[in-house]
Amino acid sequence: RPGGSDNGFVSTWTYVRSGGSDAAFRFVEPDPGTPTAPFVVPDASYRSPARGSAHGRLPLFTWAPVPGARGYYVVVSNDPDFTTVTDYAYVRINAYAPGSDKLTAITYPDETTSYYWTVLPAANANGTGSTAQVGDGHTTTVAFEKESRPPELLTPAPGSLVDLVPTFRWTPAEGARRYRLQVAQDPTFATLLDDVATASTAYTSSTAYPADTALHWRVQMLDENDVGMSWSATGTFRRRLPVPAVLGQVTPAGSGIPILSFTPLIGAVSYDVHVEQSDGRPKDFTISSPVFTPTAFFGSGVFTWRARATFATAGRRKVSGGYFVPQSFVRTIPAPTRVVGTRTSKRMEVAWSPVPAAKQYLVELAATNDFSGAITKRTATTAVVFDTASAVARTGGKLYWRVQALDEGNAAGTAATGTFSLPKGIKVSVTARLRRGVTSKVSVRLTDTRGGKVSKATVRVKGAGLRSLKRTSSTRGRLTLRLRPRRRGTVTLSVSKLGYRGATVKIRVG
Repeated sequence: RPGGSDNGFVSTWTYVRSGGSDAAFRFVEPDPGTPTAPFVVPDASYRSPARGSAHGRLPLFTWAPVPGARGYYVVVSNDPDFTTVTDYAYVRINAYAPGSDKLTAITYPDETTSYYWTVLPAANANGTGSTAQVGDGHTTTVAFEKESRPPELLTPAPGSLVDLVPTFRWTPAEGARRYRLQVAQDPTFATLLDDVATASTAYTSSTAYPADTALHWRVQMLDENDVGMSWSATGTFRRRLPVPAVLGQVTPAGSGIPILSFTPLIGAVSYDVHVEQSDGRPKDFTISSPVFTPTAFFGSGVFTWRARATFATAGRRKVSGGYFVPQSFVRTIPAPTRVVGTRTSKRMEVAWSPVPAAKQYLVELAATNDFSGAITKRTATTAVVFDTASAVARTGGKLYWRVQALDEGNAAGTAATGTFSLPKGIKVSVTARLRRGVTSKVSVRLTDTRGGKVSKATVRVKGAGLRSLKRTSSTRGRLTLRLRPRRRGTVTLSVSKLGYRGATVKIRVG
């Protein structure tokens, strides 16, 4: 076989006699002839690789036999002066396959410059008798190019968007034992995100690449000696982190606490939930599950929420994907139901049924429907009592009440309202100076608590030795009395009228 190649020369069969003592066949080396001067391989005898030829694989070196040569030295270098020898071999025939005379494989790295080869014939079979030297003016050197065909990139396609972790695929390359894959954020590959070697033509990375930025990747064939050959073309892709999707149908409104859920994502280490509260203030939560249920829910109005997934990257950094479209939830705190207001002569009671969202209740009682100057009470029960002798109740007439549920944040819900009707109060103004045994003038003026005149009211007088009197106020709410007390003490004026709360005034007698 020339040079140890698999495509050898096979002769015709020779039949061997059995039982004989003679050799079955004998190889007779052909006569190499007589050496010529100079003892070199002429330029025209170099066959392959031809001068200036390009090769994607290791070439087979061949040349025409040299008369008188029983062996040949083959020298390959990557510079024309042969200062750096890439390969060196001695063969007995006029052909050489790189590495055929060695126990381990030999490879030629791809070069941007040329390779050079030359052959030095030897007169003897043991390699002696070689007179040629490189650069002696007689020895020929032949230049050729070596550039292997790199793998072709398959996926991800140029400029494509990739969710989560991409799977890289490329075509197999002839002579490859392994492949080297590099991924970088810059096209010069100065800072690598991935630099791995694999025997396969596909690789799924465990690295979380930066999101929403252009990424570059390339593949290099590694030969039997792990020598890197030419790089493939550079591919580009953009990593797009997936966005969760809302899972199920969230009730758009209600008084309870909603359950917010979304689809889980492979590779996510946590989820961020962003809430815009009804008062416009934002709030953020980080959770490990794709289900979010607030432990407390404050206020009423429109709440919006959205979520995104967070993924781990190289080192301890994390990167987050995008939020899904904001979802709305209208929080309501309903008014108490089955509300009843009950009044007696001494108390006013407001009672109602429980509200599920309530932590407390706010109950107010006022003389006006704008509830200015109202009496306010907070309670965790479902009933409140007001005294009819309270400052607000003493005004009499129509009183206004309302009750609202309060949540854990003291946000008030819709109010249930009602009224109480109380007798109006009478305000008695007296101008008098009474002395025992002296007749004095007493002027009485009657008004209600809001300053209105109280006409036709009954005024009763007694005490300090006076006979009981009964008089009626004028239409202007006025009354004049002449009284002569017979002893010291107190004169009592009692005022009454239908629909009014009675009033009493005492006058001291000197």
